[in-house]
Amino acid sequence: MKAQDLQFTQLIQGAKQFIIPIFQRTYSWEVSHCEQLWNDIVRVGSHAELDSHFIGSAVYIPERKPARPFPAGWSLTGSSVSPPSLCSCCAYAKVEKENLDEPVSAAEIEDHYLRNRYGKGELSYKMLLTKTDKDTLIALLDGTKADLENASQRIV
Repeated sequence: MKAQDLQFTQLIQGAKQFIIPIFQRTYSWEVSHCEQLWNDIVRVGSHAELDSHFIGSAVYIPERKPARPFPAGWSLTGSSVSPPSLCSCCAYAKVEKENLDEPVSAAEIEDHYLRNRYGKGELSYKMLLTKTDKDTLIALLDGTKADLENASQRIV
C-alpha cells in the first residue's frame, strides 16, 4: 500500500469513475455533518491565507483490467469521497442557480468533479454509490426529482 498526500481535485481529475462496492457501508452523514463541511469549505475559500482543508483519507484500488470499455477505470473502497461529491453537487447547483461564472462556472464544476464527458450511461458519472444511494445521486446529478418515498434521505 502506498500513502500519498493528494488534493481532492487531483484525485478525481481526468476520466475516472469511482464505484462504491456493494460490501461498503451506505452513506451515513447527517445534515449537520454536511453543513459543517460546507461551512469549512466556504471559510477556506474566503480566506487567502487558508489554502486547504483536510477532508479525511480515501482508500482506493485502481482496477487492473477495466470491466467496461472505459479509460482509467477505478474502484473505491471507502465512503470518504461521498461528502465531497455531494458538496460538488451543491456548489454546482448554487453557481448555476445564481448564474455565477467567477471564479468558476457551473459547467466547469460539472465537467471536472461530477461527470465524465464522454462516458455513456452510468459511465458518465464520476462516482457511483450503492443501491438506493446510487439512484438518488444519479437523480440529483440529472436534475430529475427523485421519488422521495424510495430515495436515500441522507443523500437528499
